[in-house]
Amino acid sequence: MACNSTCGPRPNIIAGCNPQANSTVAQWFNPACFALEPVGTLGNEGRNILTGPNLRQLDMSLTKDTNITEAYSVQFRAEVFNILNRANFGLPGFSLYSAGAVAGTGVLTQSAGQITSTIPSSTSRQIQLGVKFIF
Repeated sequence: MACNSTCGPRPNIIAGCNPQANSTVAQWFNPACFALEPVGTLGNEGRNILTGPNLRQLDMSLTKDTNITEAYSVQFRAEVFNILNRANFGLPGFSLYSAGAVAGTGVLTQSAGQITSTIPSSTSRQIQLGVKFIF
């Protein structure tokens, strides 16, 4: 098997342990379900076994057109972005072991499995009102 620049060490998964059971922001996955692989071996963790939090955002727009005369009208508009004001969290810390970890003596990092940020492109609820005069 050829390995490109994205290959890296993968830990072993402890049998019978579900890493994503009872996911919360404080612990999105359970780092205790992983063990450092022995030196010279590849771990048994597969690719894409963990999923991050989902992104949900609901936007809404209401418009009302009112004719003043045959040639003139007014449009009232209300737009609401992220109407449910749902927080969209970023990815958890995936670094399990400290950089100096040696086989069998790996020390878990403090941020393993914790979500510490929100998605920057996702904003809090915003309301925008507008009036347009059409002639």
